[in-house]
Amino acid sequence: MTVESFFELYLAIFGWQQYNQIWNILTGTGLAYLPFLIILLLNIIGPLTSQETRDAATTSVKRMEVDLFIAFSVVVLAAAPAIDLNASVLTYKKPCDTISGPAGTFAPGSTGTTFDAVFSEVIATPTQVPVWWWGIMAISSGINREAIAHIGCPPDLSGFQMEIARTRIQDPQLLNEVNKFVRYCYRPARAKLEREQPDVAAILGEHGPDDLEWLGSHVLLETSGYYDNPHFRPREGIRGWPLDRTRDTEYPDPLPPDLDPAHIGRPLCNDWWTDGGRGLRGKLLAVIEPEVLGEGIDLSSEFVIFGGSLTQEKVEDALLKSVVGTSLATAPSGSAFIPSLNEEDALSLSRFGGGLGLELEGLSFGPLLYVLRAALPIFQALILSGLYALLPFALLAARYNLQGLLLISVALFTVKFWSYLWHLAKWLEENLIKALYPDGLSWFKAHTQFFFSSNYLIGGDFALKHEILNFATGLMYIVLPMIFTFLMGAVGLGAAVGFASIVAALSNPIQKGGRAASDKAVDTAVSAGTRKFTR
Repeated sequence: MTVESFFELYLAIFGWQQYNQIWNILTGTGLAYLPFLIILLLNIIGPLTSQETRDAATTSVKRMEVDLFIAFSVVVLAAAPAIDLNASVLTYKKPCDTISGPAGTFAPGSTGTTFDAVFSEVIATPTQVPVWWWGIMAISSGINREAIAHIGCPPDLSGFQMEIARTRIQDPQLLNEVNKFVRYCYRPARAKLEREQPDVAAILGEHGPDDLEWLGSHVLLETSGYYDNPHFRPREGIRGWPLDRTRDTEYPDPLPPDLDPAHIGRPLCNDWWTDGGRGLRGKLLAVIEPEVLGEGIDLSSEFVIFGGSLTQEKVEDALLKSVVGTSLATAPSGSAFIPSLNEEDALSLSRFGGGLGLELEGLSFGPLLYVLRAALPIFQALILSGLYALLPFALLAARYNLQGLLLISVALFTVKFWSYLWHLAKWLEENLIKALYPDGLSWFKAHTQFFFSSNYLIGGDFALKHEILNFATGLMYIVLPMIFTFLMGAVGLGAAVGFASIVAALSNPIQKGGRAASDKAVDTAVSAGTRKFTR
């Protein structure tokens, strides 16, 4: 028996344990037999109030035969626990690799999650499931697995996007060093570039018009007179950089005893950023990659779907833009870096309003969508567990009839089928990304660009596509299950009414036959009495 999520591995067992307890309570108190008494009373009172006495008795007996047979069948098949359910029976087959982990098959107690310890007592207690509901669960899970397998597994780009957006620089010393680089290197070099306006079109053509909006700008690194300018050096020692007497002429010789020569170096900005052992770029990548890429995402293969348009360097640059920018923006000293807006960035007011409005909405909608995706399997497992636990009351209220059994079966199948609909929504989301961003680089910019970048906020195209896609795909995760649930509810209700008509049609010939036999017997007796009296 397979289930649809890690959570259902445990909550399914828990729900059926509650079912068994409630069913035992109902049978122990006699409430489980109350529907049979109601069936008897209804089949006696109904015919008596609608027919003559001689016909009512025959009709009551025939109706009781049909209704009691159905009720006993429902109790045996759908109410009485019969098939064992324990940790060795249930499995969860994760269909696709995601940012949170690879695909695989998991069993209760060995998922590698905290549920293993919390629900250890639950999975240690075996329980039982009625035959009918076991079949409904098996059929639903089988249809889900086959439907999902035929869709296939798209790359988890949306999950990768959220992991990037969530990544922050946690090390306060590293964040402080980044702020120093902004203060001593980026700001003065950018200001000098604005004053001199050199021809950097070739570099911008290679690395994009937003290259100047971040610390590792290739324009500042590759254009002479900026990051290689000896005047653009930190005014204080940088930890990890040793003293270089040919460069750091500010220090007296000999050094005061309170200065450690291993941590008072003042490197040039290009060395400070690119040095292989101590460079800021390497330090930041060492922090970022274990967080974002350590879950099995390989950037070099992830973006093959875009025709290989992203080189490893461009991917790393985009990661650094996102993580460094959001870290500085959310840090207490975040105001240290807010790039200035150029006149070329002044697009139409309507585009600015649309891009800014959607982006500000996205600040709340993006995390909400991420939380929604993560919460949906939990929500589904909780609903199924509750349905399992409350099934005895539902069957009791339905008086063990076929209409109620069918409606409950449709409800369980519908909730189980949500898993396929969410997978379908994810497939559509990932393929819409490929359709709207066929070159790959524009998608990566739209999802990793530093929030305060003027090209992102005002530029419109990336931001608008990004937020429209987020809103549209986010709604699919909710709207598709809602539509399917509504349709299945209407179909289930219609089918239940149809079953009721079938049962009525089957009982009518019996009632008519009984009534005809009764009438024939009475007529025969009257005729015999009349002939005898005549003689």
